[in-house]
Amino acid sequence: MSLMKKIAILILMLVIYTSGFNQQTNIKSSLTKTDYLKKSKKQKATAWVLLGTGALLDIVSAIAAPKHASSFYYDPGTQSSSSNTGAILIVAGTATMLGSIPLFIAASSNRNKAVSLSFKNEIVPQFKNYSSVHTAVPSISIKIGI
Repeated sequence: MSLMKKIAILILMLVIYTSGFNQQTNIKSSLTKTDYLKKSKKQKATAWVLLGTGALLDIVSAIAAPKHASSFYYDPGTQSSSSNTGAILIVAGTATMLGSIPLFIAASSNRNKAVSLSFKNEIVPQFKNYSSVHTAVPSISIKIGI
């Protein structure tokens, strides 16, 4: 083997070694416990607003229904544009209330994530001056419950 091939193999091995054992310099910021709690609170507030709005639309349509009792049935003789108002309000209110369900679920999930995250110092072995030393390293622990 020529000297050039040996140098190329050595450089290739050094590149692989250094890229494999170095720490990342651009760590993505992960969400913290307070971030999850804020996110959960906003999602829960939005879900309550959607639920209240949907209930209000359904109540308004129920109050307006006796005035337009014939609007829920098709009558070819009447071609009123306001005849479908009650039905439209019921559908919109019900859809709005159903739309709040995923937000309640997501808020609960984010709250559970916030509860499961905690910071603590892990004792890990590290090499210093040709010997193994146990040092405390700040870390995030995640509890996974079944």
